[in-house]
Amino acid sequence: MLRNVGNRLLDLGGYAVDFGNGQRYTFSGYVLGPGDTLTLHTGQGDDAGTERYAGFFSPVIDSSDTVLVEDSTGRIVAARQAAGTTTTSG
Repeated sequence: MLRNVGNRLLDLGGYAVDFGNGQRYTFSGYVLGPGDTLTLHTGQGDDAGTERYAGFFSPVIDSSDTVLVEDSTGRIVAARQAAGTTTTSG
C-alpha cells in the first residue's frame, strides 16, 4: 500500500515499484491526494479506484525481499523489507 503523507497532490506518473529480480510496475497518470492510499496488488486484476494490479503470474515477493519505490527520476523515495520495517528518504 502506498500512502501520500504530504499535504498536496502527488502525481505518481512515472513512479515505479521495484520488486527485484526484474519485476517492476510503473504508474501512469495516477494522482494521489493528501492522506490518500493506493493498494498495488502483484497479481492479475482490473485497475479500479485505489486498487492497481501489477499483473504478475507468480509470486514476486518473499520474506527476504526489499521492495523499492522510485520517483520519476529513479530516486528511491521509499523501501520496505517484506518481513521488516519501512524506511523512507526525503
